Amino acid sequence: MVARMAYWRAATVGAVTVAFATGGASVAWGGGPVGGGGGQAPPPTLSAVHLESKTLQPGRGQLEVSYFESAAGKTTATIEKPVTGVKIGSQCLPPQQVQGVPVAPPCRRWVKVSSTVHSDRAGLNKFKIPERLTKGLKKGSYQLSLIARAGGKVSRTTTLSFNVS
Repeated sequence: MVARMAYWRAATVGAVTVAFATGGASVAWGGGPVGGGGGQAPPPTLSAVHLESKTLQPGRGQLEVSYFESAAGKTTATIEKPVTGVKIGSQCLPPQQVQGVPVAPPCRRWVKVSSTVHSDRAGLNKFKIPERLTKGLKKGSYQLSLIARAGGKVSRTTTLSFNVS
């Protein structure tokens, strides 16, 4: 009887690890180490993002946001207001940073007014932005930016607009 010895070798290409035995017929495919489970989790995603009301009364009321999140984590909601800036190259900068530039076209930039963090579960999430964050908003247009964080990964920014009238 002849004993066959198999020497295992592993090669990693991108996120796929291929293990094969020299002198044998074994081949294993996996997303991690040989014999391991999957690879890294994808970044979280926000979908079906919805504001209950796109109009807010000044000094009264709350913004209620609902959305689906792909993984449990935390979502940061930021209220931003538009301010006028000047376009230098591809950036919209505050006017005081561009002294000495003869003529710069105006542009709109968004500046943070307030923000809050909400703990989420995977699936449908609903929460109200506290009234203390919307209390000082003056009449005009604003935007609400949502960013989800889970497992060290960050989602794309989702932006909704609303008015204070």
